[in-house]
Amino acid sequence: MTVGSAETGTAILTADVDPAYASDKTVFWLTSNKNVATVDDHGKVTAVGSGEAKITATAGGKTATCTVKVDVPATGVSISGADAINAGSRYTGQLTATVTPATATDASVTWSSSAPDVLSVDANGKVSLVALPASTTDVTITATSNADASVKGSIVISVSDPSVALASASVGMVIGKNGKAYNTVALANTYSSAAAIIAYMGNGEANSSYNTGLAISLADVSGEKRWKSYQGGNCTAQNDFNTIISDLNGLSHTATLVSAEHRDHGHDAALAADGYTSTTATPVGCSKWFLPTIGQWKLMVEAMCGSTGLTYNSSQDIFKAAEFNKKIRAAYGVSEGTSCAGDVKTNSYWSSVESSGYGDIYAWVMFFRDGEAYISRKNNTGYVRPVLAF
Repeated sequence: MTVGSAETGTAILTADVDPAYASDKTVFWLTSNKNVATVDDHGKVTAVGSGEAKITATAGGKTATCTVKVDVPATGVSISGADAINAGSRYTGQLTATVTPATATDASVTWSSSAPDVLSVDANGKVSLVALPASTTDVTITATSNADASVKGSIVISVSDPSVALASASVGMVIGKNGKAYNTVALANTYSSAAAIIAYMGNGEANSSYNTGLAISLADVSGEKRWKSYQGGNCTAQNDFNTIISDLNGLSHTATLVSAEHRDHGHDAALAADGYTSTTATPVGCSKWFLPTIGQWKLMVEAMCGSTGLTYNSSQDIFKAAEFNKKIRAAYGVSEGTSCAGDVKTNSYWSSVESSGYGDIYAWVMFFRDGEAYISRKNNTGYVRPVLAF
């Protein structure tokens, strides 16, 4: 029997009493479970809920039983969880199908996707991104009742590429190895692999075909590294800090940095970044990893901190590391005040530029605690944080 069915929602049972000449042929009816099926004084059985019930007829002390099996049909299917899949445009997550009524005998469903080459869905409702479409595509995910194929529920997930071209990116966005920019580290890792956070966006200073941007690594290179001896190169040693900032910002070489195998920062301090392996490949459209000049540090600190950048031998009211890390932590999706793997340290980071005023044993470093730049002996330990030009 089926609850609510015009054909099988009720049934009439007949009790034949033997012998035919029995003096009392009165029949009494009883159900073993009124939550499954009820029976009236005339043997009419009505399906109530899923399960089995025994209907008993009694006459003159004799009994007979009939077992009734009742099904509760599925009348609807609803799907939840799409909001979480759309959140952040990751397009991967768990959907849940709810069959109504809650007492349906068979609450199982079969999942399907209208575009399995874009979004797949497994037997348990887990949705996975297969490939980003060339243009925005609406994918319908459907859960169909296994008890009744006409009963189904569906949701539509609009799939589009959440990336931004580097030319349209902004400071604080994350560059993936595919050469595209994303709002968060998580997104970059979903579609590619997070490599660097954009720390400066220029205005085509060097060449209108290049953005002349700088992206800083999301991690230090092997922790502390020593600044190695100077080997020469186009970053001429300077002892005039103002000259370094104005003339050696590196942006005049952006086109070369992007397109060439070598860097204009050819000394060992820059080459130390060559071994950077937290990503397995240089992002598309970017230079190889290199150490920033002190001028490039200035540009990045100004852009990331939104305040005055590097100064030389003057105290700062704002701790630059804390300001710098705000954008890094936003990219990682962690709350303010919570450290994350991409944080820059308050210690000094090497520049790729020497200071000739003290001979060739000193080099410029950027002290992240307060944004100062100063010189230090090359045999001192310091941190290495390479950058990319794009």
